[in-house]
Amino acid sequence: MEAETYADKRSQLAQKMDRWIKALVDVANLKGNDIKGRLETEFIEEIVKDIHHKLHVHLRRVGPQLIGMQNHINFVTSWLKDGSSHTADILTISGMGGIGKTYLAKHVYGLYSHEFHKSSCIEDISRVCDGKFNGLLDLQKQLCNDISKTSSIKVHDALVYTSKIENIVARKRVFLTLDDINTLDQLDALLGSKGFHPGSKIIITTKERRLIERCALFKTDIKPKHTELLLQGLHETESWKLLCLHAFKCKYPKTGYEGVFYKLVKYCQGHPLALVVLGKFLYDRDVTYWEGCIEGLKKETDSHVNNVLRMSFNSLQSKNDKDLFKYIACFFVEIDRDVAETILQACNINIRSGIPNLLDRFLLTIGGKNKLKMHQLVQEMGRFEVHQESHDKPLKRSLLWCHEESFRVLKQKKGKGNLVGLALDMRMLEKEMLGASYKLKTDALSMMDNLMLLQLNYVHMNGSYENFPLELRALERLIVRNCTGLLEVCESIEQCVELSLIDLSYCKELKNLPRSIGMLKKAMVGVEEKVLRSLGWSNLLHNKRNGGNNPRKSRMQMLYEFGIFSTTYDTEEMPSWFIHRSAGPSISFTIPSSSPNNLLKGINFCFLQTRRVLYERPLILLDHFPVTPMITVSNITKNRMWIYERLWDRYFVDPKCWVVLSHWMFGMNEMEPGDHVTITVTARRNELTKECGVSLVYEDDGEKKDEEEGVLGYYKSWNHIIGGDLSPFQTTTGQFILRNQQFVTCGIVLFPYHRKFVPDGPDIQV
Repeated sequence: MEAETYADKRSQLAQKMDRWIKALVDVANLKGNDIKGRLETEFIEEIVKDIHHKLHVHLRRVGPQLIGMQNHINFVTSWLKDGSSHTADILTISGMGGIGKTYLAKHVYGLYSHEFHKSSCIEDISRVCDGKFNGLLDLQKQLCNDISKTSSIKVHDALVYTSKIENIVARKRVFLTLDDINTLDQLDALLGSKGFHPGSKIIITTKERRLIERCALFKTDIKPKHTELLLQGLHETESWKLLCLHAFKCKYPKTGYEGVFYKLVKYCQGHPLALVVLGKFLYDRDVTYWEGCIEGLKKETDSHVNNVLRMSFNSLQSKNDKDLFKYIACFFVEIDRDVAETILQACNINIRSGIPNLLDRFLLTIGGKNKLKMHQLVQEMGRFEVHQESHDKPLKRSLLWCHEESFRVLKQKKGKGNLVGLALDMRMLEKEMLGASYKLKTDALSMMDNLMLLQLNYVHMNGSYENFPLELRALERLIVRNCTGLLEVCESIEQCVELSLIDLSYCKELKNLPRSIGMLKKAMVGVEEKVLRSLGWSNLLHNKRNGGNNPRKSRMQMLYEFGIFSTTYDTEEMPSWFIHRSAGPSISFTIPSSSPNNLLKGINFCFLQTRRVLYERPLILLDHFPVTPMITVSNITKNRMWIYERLWDRYFVDPKCWVVLSHWMFGMNEMEPGDHVTITVTARRNELTKECGVSLVYEDDGEKKDEEEGVLGYYKSWNHIIGGDLSPFQTTTGQFILRNQQFVTCGIVLFPYHRKFVPDGPDIQV
């Protein structure tokens, strides 16, 4: 009996040890961050920010813009903590633009949102609604995602979203912050009319203080309790502190500055935004410069706030920085910084020094999700500067963002003008045209020789593109997502030799792409986060968000052809999430067994390359090496081989070391448990493959399988992919030569570097 008990204890201890070993292995395999010589304090702050972002919890800290608001913070906190109400409580924070409404609301939200079942902070509501046709729908979606489980079902009706919001807030105690409301439609769409769960708190910032009690929520039998807070300018002492902080980086004015300092404090009339912008503008300037600033402000007849903002704009030293500010104010607010920078660089704008200059003057900020942000008053000032170029002749301005003016200019076809950028979304106009739709002709753009930036949404254009502006012919991105009316892509796409991105996602009626697409230098298809996750590239997505391997500098791009996704980026080491590795250009492995609910759906293959010094004469061995990196996948068990010659990246400029990452969409017909597989890289003549690695990607379960089919369904619908029709690429001896150029050539050409894998058969096979 004792021996049996002892054996049981040993067995339990062994099982416990096994669990500990497995847990330690799992922890060891987790991806970490490399400090890479940075200060530990900076590294720790980065980790804290990342954790707060993932938990959707705001960092608790008081920013300098909240100077002088402690009484307001105490008031809002007291209101928030008051649980005496048996209904929902609404707090309206009102006041003029730039007075601090948003900062106050966001600060309190960051402090207390974690104390509620669910919470959501929706920013810039008016600007989003005014700037996008589906702006309100996007905000409703954001609110629903924040306070409920996310759904993959797409909703295109604001009333449906309102109903979903009403059902959620009736059951849960929520904390909502709605920033910058200016219409009843916005209130009704985001709050509904059926009431909130008792104890819920809603903070609303607005310039229209009487708007709130007119919404549908206050017409119910049980009205919410409404409290108002009016923000006015800072007191003189608080104004001193705020201006000192930004102008001198300390608590008191420097000796000799007291007189001019007092005059500027008085001029700003306690307006926080004016004090911050003016302080940043005057930082590290001498007294004479301050006096000149005062004299300049006295001559202006506009409001004191606008005068201060305009002076900050005028202080920009170069025309480049002023143009950059105008571009962002007109087209790129709330746009991803990386996307905006790519477009602006193509418009010959220097962003490297320009964006830091705008950030220094508080004319621009970088918000969440890497988006470019501007205070609304700052954006209005930037657009006002563009409008000043010509009051009554839009064609004479450099930029047109007003959809009505853009449509009028294109309809009238009056001539060249000075236009460099133009945006037109017909849906924004059709709101005012009561559903009427008008077609435009391509020759409306033919004389706009200076036009470099053109954004057309839901615009019907007829005619030839032969006389299109030269600057626009260098098309780099073609994005036609969700275009259900697209049936075919014209053969003339081969003329877009600079095209670097084609996004045809969810174009359900599109049957085939033209063969001439093979003439493009790049045939890249833009993909979304769901696709990256389906490929097993979540780690790459995490790196991209957190600056890992510096994807912005390396200009990472995605290539898709033959059922193979791939990307290239500069780095000196293999991705850490590749466990199975091999030194050199080749790796072999056997596919392990899998359960029916855990089936193989693809293989990720990665290799690290570097430059090597050559001593041969330049042309001796030229045809013995591929022009682009060649990947050969050989299923030895099934006697199948795929030889893929990957297109090289146009933007990939001479790095020392780089990684090529690829995902091959193999199915059970091509790869199955027990198969022995070898993958080999044939490098270009002046390159050396240092290391390679492989990881297998599996389907988890039925539910996720259905979701993945929806995500990758479009890519699997292509004709010439692995598992599809690859007969035009098959040699007489059975191997597949996957080379993009074969779309526009007759037959297969075998070079000496192919002969290691295809020893038999003629050099030219038709």
